[in-house]
Amino acid sequence: MIQNYLAIVSRFEFNDLYKYGHMYLTNHVPLNGTVHENGANEKLFAALTSGITSYESSSDYLILHIVGDNLSAKKEIYIAQVAAVYTLDEEAKARLSTSFDPRIHLEVSPWANLCAPLCAKLAVMQAKIGIHNCFQIFDIPEDDQKTIESILPENLIPDLFSDFFAKKRPDGEQSIWTYLVRYQRHSPYWNCIKGFFSDAIHAYENYAAKHEIDDDVADSVELGMAVNACDNADSFDAIYSKIREENCDRYQVEHCTYMATAPLYLYMRSLFTSSGISRYADLAERNIDPGHLYRTYGFDFSLAVFLLGLTLGQEQTYGAYYEKINLNLFNPPKEGEYTLAQVPSFGRPFGSEQRVAGEESAGGPSGPEQSTKDTKVDSGEGDLLGQQSDDDLARKMQCIEAGIWPENCRAIVMKKINKDGSVRKNAKGIEVYRIEDVKKNLVEKWGIIEFLPGNPPAKAYPLFTLSWS
Repeated sequence: MIQNYLAIVSRFEFNDLYKYGHMYLTNHVPLNGTVHENGANEKLFAALTSGITSYESSSDYLILHIVGDNLSAKKEIYIAQVAAVYTLDEEAKARLSTSFDPRIHLEVSPWANLCAPLCAKLAVMQAKIGIHNCFQIFDIPEDDQKTIESILPENLIPDLFSDFFAKKRPDGEQSIWTYLVRYQRHSPYWNCIKGFFSDAIHAYENYAAKHEIDDDVADSVELGMAVNACDNADSFDAIYSKIREENCDRYQVEHCTYMATAPLYLYMRSLFTSSGISRYADLAERNIDPGHLYRTYGFDFSLAVFLLGLTLGQEQTYGAYYEKINLNLFNPPKEGEYTLAQVPSFGRPFGSEQRVAGEESAGGPSGPEQSTKDTKVDSGEGDLLGQQSDDDLARKMQCIEAGIWPENCRAIVMKKINKDGSVRKNAKGIEVYRIEDVKKNLVEKWGIIEFLPGNPPAKAYPLFTLSWS
């Protein structure tokens, strides 16, 4: 029986497929109907792209339309099975057309309008990892990290990147931190440390006005004039001590001292934006002493580091972070056991990605709180496929939501689990099976998913079919 699939591969994988004639897929989804008939199916695109990593350009990935009989358990495909090649957007097509065999016909995918939201979603994760990296690089206490998670707007990071990739400037009722992170200097403020205090004032005035102000507003307010009058223009501590004597009541932000956090963030951003923090020594070379800054500014410094990590992301912080943790790859293999590495762990607001570019929840777990380490999957053939990662389950839930029902499948049902881990039973002692609320986080809601080797109970709720080997 002829089947149609979509797969997303990197341009390097496609080059190898074209050169060597075959490859093994890591992610594919069944295609019902033609590609362009599914152009409005955003959930299909979400399922297709759920496993890709961050990329620098939309030309880094290609979508393949594959036609053949059932894919083998190894998910091996041959170049002759590729019916069409799609780029993510027009820009990618223009770039790749000059680097591939000119006989290859490239088509722009019908989901080109979803490319920017996808970039935003991937950028959110890079920002989260950058925050984690900076917390480690600058030795931010864990208590401060937890406090920051609890006080900032829940969707601060997704909304920031959604607006950025949609080319929207801050406007209206948005967080002070949105106005600060997106702030760009257009006024002729001091080209020294005290200029960052003027920038902080300007960002706050933007927030207060609910739009970005073009004038040199910081020079016309009382606190800005006090900044201009500071003699020691290159000493952050001296300028801060001076303005603390002024009336800063207008610039009050809950949970922190805004006129400490904002200038610290803007100053460090200016130091590291162009070259990143590639070595831990970069801090000392730029006269940044985390110990002194934390002793002097405390939580205000921690919050500034959070904003810095959000801005720089993983790409501009990984060098110093790897050095700080002494990455295992930098050392010869050990004979004994390895210690468990500390990896990024995100609660709110870092774990929420639902509102990136208006996207709804994909229906799968998004953070470590919804661990699936005890979930086992049976293919129906008696072979245990092992544990699933959160990403695996998220992709499966996205496919369920998108209405994708592959071939060679068994029924899946949900066992409703009590808090003590036992299977819930009804008044007659019969185990309760459910498959409702497909568009929610099923793993979080019910606790377990099973692929049953046989038929489900007769009293089970409506069933969905699914196949992953």
